[in-house]
Amino acid sequence: MQNLDATSDSENIYEDFSTLTESFTIDLRISSIDNVFPNDAYGDFTTLVAKHYLSDTIANDFIGFFNKHSALSESPLPTNAKAGRKYFDSINAPHLEFSTDPVLTYNNEQYQLKYQLIYNAIKKLLACKDILEYCEFNYCPKHQIKDGIWERVYGEQFSAMKWDEVQRSIPSTAKVLSIILYSDATVCNRLGNASEYPVYLSLGNIPN
Repeated sequence: MQNLDATSDSENIYEDFSTLTESFTIDLRISSIDNVFPNDAYGDFTTLVAKHYLSDTIANDFIGFFNKHSALSESPLPTNAKAGRKYFDSINAPHLEFSTDPVLTYNNEQYQLKYQLIYNAIKKLLACKDILEYCEFNYCPKHQIKDGIWERVYGEQFSAMKWDEVQRSIPSTAKVLSIILYSDATVCNRLGNASEYPVYLSLGNIPN
C-alpha cells in the first residue's frame, strides 16, 4: 500500500464540484429509472425486492408462484432473483452511483471514502415519485386557533418566515430546496463492536 498525498487526494474528491455554478437545474425527466426495465411488472418486482430486502430464496419462490398461477404465456418477471439483480446493476444511471477514493494510510491499512455528490443525491431523492409527491416547494405558513386566538404554528421548515424571505430573493421560476446533512453511528454486525458513521442527506421540503 502506498502513502497518500492528502492535498492531491482532497482535490480528486471534490473536483466534480468545480463545474457547478451558484444556480443550476435538476432535470427530473432524466433522473428516473422507471422506464429502463423491460416492462412495468419487471420494474415493480425488482423495486419491491430492493425495498423490502428480500432474500434470493423468497424472491425466487415468488417468481415461481407467479409463473405457476398466472395465465400469461410469457412471464414478465426475471427468470430468477440473480438475473433481476444483474439487470438492475447494469442500468446506466450516473446519479445513482457512488465513487470511492483513498483518503489515508494508517498502520499499513488504507482507508477509503465512499461518497456520492450532493447534487446527485438530491436528484436521486427527487426522482423517487413517492418522495416528490409529498415535497413542498412553496412557503406555506400554518395557523391554528387556541383559546380563541389565531396563532402561527411552526413545525416544518417551509412554514417559517425565513423560507418566505429566501423565496422572495430568487427568481419567480425558482424554488427553495432545503438540504439537511446529518451523521449517526450505524452498527455493522450483530455483536455491536463494529460501526461506521455515514453522512445522510435529506430535504427540508419533505414534511415530517
